[in-house]
Amino acid sequence: MTTGHRILIIDDEPLILEVLESQLNSMGLTCRTYESPLQGLRALNDFQPDIILCDLRMPDMNGVEVLARVRSLGLKTPFFLMTGFSDKNDLAETADLHLAGLIEKPFRLSELKKLLFDFFTP
Repeated sequence: MTTGHRILIIDDEPLILEVLESQLNSMGLTCRTYESPLQGLRALNDFQPDIILCDLRMPDMNGVEVLARVRSLGLKTPFFLMTGFSDKNDLAETADLHLAGLIEKPFRLSELKKLLFDFFTP
């Protein structure tokens, strides 16, 4: 995998953010992590990620709402939702928003690394 790819991660669980940032940085990826969806969205003003990973269920704004706001900014950044809940009703709204994929929690870091490797390898 080519190093230097940028990933924005939004999740309200600090431990998940810490583990993901550490593991993905060790792969040569540049990560920015945010517990707050609004802070993550603001980061898009000066950080252009190659991929966005976002939790589906968060207190202030859910991942589908974050995806809708990203798309309203005109960004086509591949967007993956992470969730421990596989409620397909929550995902019905994503049909027109070009969701790149769903990552079901709990997931193994090796599975996420493979997904990113496949995504970044032509």
